Amino acid sequence: MAMTSDDILDGIVKRHTEAWIFLPELRMGTGYGYSSEQRVDAWAIHPWPSKGLSAVAYEIKVSRKDWLNELKKPLKRRGALLHSNLFYFATPAGLIKDGELPIETGLIEVTDGRAKEVVPAPRRDIGPPTWLFVAALMRRLGGGKAMAHWGTWTCVCGSRVRHNYDNKTTVCENCGRTLSGKIELPVSDEFKGLGL
Repeated sequence: MAMTSDDILDGIVKRHTEAWIFLPELRMGTGYGYSSEQRVDAWAIHPWPSKGLSAVAYEIKVSRKDWLNELKKPLKRRGALLHSNLFYFATPAGLIKDGELPIETGLIEVTDGRAKEVVPAPRRDIGPPTWLFVAALMRRLGGGKAMAHWGTWTCVCGSRVRHNYDNKTTVCENCGRTLSGKIELPVSDEFKGLGL
């Protein structure tokens, strides 16, 4: 049975454990126009400065025809290259032949649900994100269900707990402490009528 893009996505999401923020199907901007409508099949960022705030973009290819079309449109990945330190093509094993991989990219092959880095992506230093990209991220994250994988919390008892976005509250399974939930901030009387 042929591998689907969902099969590939399931493989690459496993590369981003702990605190990684992983977003499938991310647009590189908002509004209309070529650069705003570019998107990546997946984008991930590690939000800790100690880990270098690494951002990784993925373009999934599952057929030879799709791959050959990608090679004809190198500008298609421009937005992803601007907003990621690493860019990978993610494919079933053997789809890309020797010498075909663009020099600025790496290759991840997925077999039996496991992603393997076949060609390391060259790390690039990138500038700050554009406002269009920031707006696209905020729009995507504001949807709630958009986050396929956000990461884990560390409880004071030492247990690592995966955040539960369906219930909006995360409880440590080891000690029962509430680790997250809706936060109510006090609003002074003069601002109450403003709906803040």
